[in-house]
Amino acid sequence: MVKPLTRSSAKSFATQSRIDDFFTARVKSRRDRVKLCENSNALVKLKSPPSVGQVITCPPSPSPPEHHDSLLPSLVEYLLVMGQDGNTLSSFHRSALAAIHPISITNIQAQINSSPSLYITDLLSSLSHCRDCDKPSSYISFCSNCTSQNLAINPNKRPIAFNASSMESIKSCIISASKRGLDAFLALLTSPSSKYHGQFAKHGGDALFLFRFIAERVSDPDIRSLASSHMKEIMSQWDQHYPDLLSISSSHRHNHILCFAEAVHAKLFLDSSRPHVLEQHRAHIRESLRFCRLSQLLAFCPLSPTPLMLAPGICPACLRKNPISASNCVSCRRPSQTALDYQSLFFALVWAGLFRNLGLDLACSDKSCSVEQVLVHMSSIRPYKSLEQIGLASFKAQSYFITHLLFVMSNWGEYRLDSILFAPEITFIISNIPVVIRLGDPEIIGEYIQCLRIMGADESDVHVQRGVAYLLQKERSLKSKGSWIKSTRSFYQTYHSIYCALIGLNPMDIDPVDRMPITWRSYFQ
Repeated sequence: MVKPLTRSSAKSFATQSRIDDFFTARVKSRRDRVKLCENSNALVKLKSPPSVGQVITCPPSPSPPEHHDSLLPSLVEYLLVMGQDGNTLSSFHRSALAAIHPISITNIQAQINSSPSLYITDLLSSLSHCRDCDKPSSYISFCSNCTSQNLAINPNKRPIAFNASSMESIKSCIISASKRGLDAFLALLTSPSSKYHGQFAKHGGDALFLFRFIAERVSDPDIRSLASSHMKEIMSQWDQHYPDLLSISSSHRHNHILCFAEAVHAKLFLDSSRPHVLEQHRAHIRESLRFCRLSQLLAFCPLSPTPLMLAPGICPACLRKNPISASNCVSCRRPSQTALDYQSLFFALVWAGLFRNLGLDLACSDKSCSVEQVLVHMSSIRPYKSLEQIGLASFKAQSYFITHLLFVMSNWGEYRLDSILFAPEITFIISNIPVVIRLGDPEIIGEYIQCLRIMGADESDVHVQRGVAYLLQKERSLKSKGSWIKSTRSFYQTYHSIYCALIGLNPMDIDPVDRMPITWRSYFQ
């Protein structure tokens, strides 16, 4: 008779555990698997334990290993993500794995040794389906409902192996997913749906700016051609609605300056044959800046001797505003702490860099902002913090600061950067790829992979392959519709996730010669 299973408290999903430590802690219970928790420092919520006297039917392990072999793909994924090292399998505590046949353990070890590029890709949805209770299971070695081991692994969750025989198939998957993403991008931006009423005016220029780099720098000519065709259609729609910045009411013009500047940046690629039109747009942007304050565009203060910090009382983990005297956040219960305002910092960096590309100064009626005024704080911004140190919201904002720092320094992936100057950024990205995959964030993963390519990594790099595998399976798990997030997300998140996935999936034509301005190098030495 199977004894009722007990529960124990669990730390955050983001905590890095070695395989032997993890299984030692689970000798008493095999059902207390940690679930994904949005707040990295909050206790994980567990289901109620079985009532006293309740009998849970758990069929004994049959002698033939075939029953367990169906679990191997998912087990390989799980063991790899927990241990990151196939050698740690030799230190398993066998008492914690008594329900898994020894032959299966041997087979898992063999698969890991022969296919070191198998990685877990998504923990946000059901990984398997139980044949006994006919319910989806959140676990991979036993049913999360009845603890049965008679599971069918979801085919969308099987690992992707990068090897000589599979590379051509993977390239085909990348191209197909990219084309679906571009078509979804076009449908979103040209949608007449009232759901997105007014969103095109707010984000259309940004979408054109981002996808300009898909059309210009992706190595595959078919993807470049399709992206360019879609961009022209969207640009035509933009020109019909916003032919001129001065046509917008002066009282609301400051809300459109940055978006319009992004659209002009895209025109540098699409309409390079009409320089007089571009110069007219530049003049209108320059004129509009004279009638607004820098604080209406950015939160960054360029004259501050220290980098911008979050306002007192703002929790860096959840961005909830608390009383200044509070010792803990009322929302996530983290201890109160000060933290950098990474979002405002990378906003200032991106906009100053974009205006520099346009041959303009980001100079308003009172102040101006330049790339150098952000870079001067690099010694204070480094070293970077872990998820546990600063919490989820600040960790994501810090990730975007790092990726956009490399984007701006390389002119958005036009040329490679010196890996010695950016060693802290490379180290952070590589060490946090598993963390962000567990968080289920395809946007950051796509930007991470693009940054690795900017630093010189190619498609054979194991970290690039890991990100590509995650992005492919993420799109496949959402029914292969060219989307990487659920349809309930915002207009901005939808097109931005498509863009990030495409730059993560596709190799880019990057000039191997570092052309970063000399004046910028001194801030990283």
